[in-house]
Formats: sequence, C-alpha cells, structure tokens
Amino acid sequence: MPSTCHRYNELATLTIKKTAAVTASVANTAKRAFVIVGVSLALGKELRYEEKLGATLAIGAVMLYSSVDHISFGKKKAKKA
Repeated sequence: MPSTCHRYNELATLTIKKTAAVTASVANTAKRAFVIVGVSLALGKELRYEEKLGATLAIGAVMLYSSVDHISFGKKKAKKA
C-alpha cells in the first residue's frame, strides 16, 4: 500500500505534467497558507498580525498569478486560432 508521501509525490508529478512547474510551486505555497489558517480555525488559536499578513500575502499573490496566467494564456490561445 503506497504511503501518503508517495501519493503526494505522484500527485505533484501529475500536476506538473498538466500545468507548469511555476503553477505547481504557487499552488504549493497557497496550500501552506490555507493550512495555517485552517489549523488556526480548527484549534481556536488567534493568529498574530504577522501570521495574518503572511497568509494574506500568499493567498493574494496566488490569486494575482492565476489572473495574470489566465489573461496571458487567453492571448496565446487567441493568437494560435
């Protein structure tokens, strides 16, 4: 039976094959921010200002990257057509 680590690595490899390595890296960063916030909510621990700022910056940067990637991908697709 494959371990959790093995499954995670397989998922990461499949993600990189379907997207770009940068996209997978950004998604991994966003995942960390969501885990921080989720654990805080689950444990009922209030985040310090620095933790809130870090999570906000990470999530905001991922959303910005996604928007820019979507716009640039749409332009490339339109040029090919």
